[in-house]
Amino acid sequence: MSGIGDVNGRASARALMVMSGPAAGTTIQLSEGGVMLGRDAGPMGSLGGDVQLSRQHASVFDTGGSLIVQDLGSSNGTFVNGRRVTDCALTAGDLIVVGGTTLRVVDVAAPQTPPQPRSWQFEDDATSSAVFPAPTAPAHGPTAPDLQSSAQQPARPQAYEPPSAPPELPRAGNDAVVEGEARAIQQRSESYGENSSMTVMSFRVERYDDAGNRQQPVPVQFRALGYDGSLSEGDRVRVFGDWKAGTLHSKRMDNLSTGASVAVKSYRKQLIAFLLVVAVMVAVFASIWVFSSRAFDAQTERSHQ
Repeated sequence: MSGIGDVNGRASARALMVMSGPAAGTTIQLSEGGVMLGRDAGPMGSLGGDVQLSRQHASVFDTGGSLIVQDLGSSNGTFVNGRRVTDCALTAGDLIVVGGTTLRVVDVAAPQTPPQPRSWQFEDDATSSAVFPAPTAPAHGPTAPDLQSSAQQPARPQAYEPPSAPPELPRAGNDAVVEGEARAIQQRSESYGENSSMTVMSFRVERYDDAGNRQQPVPVQFRALGYDGSLSEGDRVRVFGDWKAGTLHSKRMDNLSTGASVAVKSYRKQLIAFLLVVAVMVAVFASIWVFSSRAFDAQTERSHQ
């Protein structure tokens, strides 16, 4: 990918920093032809063997100053800042989600080689074989530091300042809503009574701010006799629930990656049908008892007569 000059005359190049996924912590430098992402895209483009990628998932390329991401008909889709796209222009700080991997667009300064001093050579006299270095400024004097402009000097690396810790999410009360990526999904069955069991699904929600900095994850527990819908590793979800001991207990969530919802199964119809059957059986037994009682009383009265 071609560099883009900044106001100081330095060249800048764009790169993709892998924020989460199997290749987390790596950086993809974008070349002139861009990069293709997918399972068939080689070691770099396969993002550490992300199994949720399509064979040819998406491509990122430069169109003369504009960086573009284009979906290549992938199964799980390509998302930019939480919105599914087919093609989209990118700027520094944008978050791209492909498969189970999140990438961040960053600008990096391309270091320039400082100019080399030239030599002077005379070719028209006896001193033609003598080579003299280019004149330099005197070692002393007020103007010596100004002879080499700041634009010719290599950029000094700035000291790294770690980002400040994000504010912790309040974990108390009801009607809470949390959005992020579902990770470490586990499902188990808990038995209670002789013939009853409950399904328990637990996972954590990985969250990132607008700058791509990771925030404190949220543990989620989904407990029910059964539920409708599906959830896969790395899906982006919006979870609704109540806080209990620092864990978000949910009865419903939206799978933003698939556009579907995951909710507790409703057994209301089955319960109503069961209650109706019980009511009918009670009515039948009551009718039989009343009829039998009247027949017994009539027979007793005839015996006395």
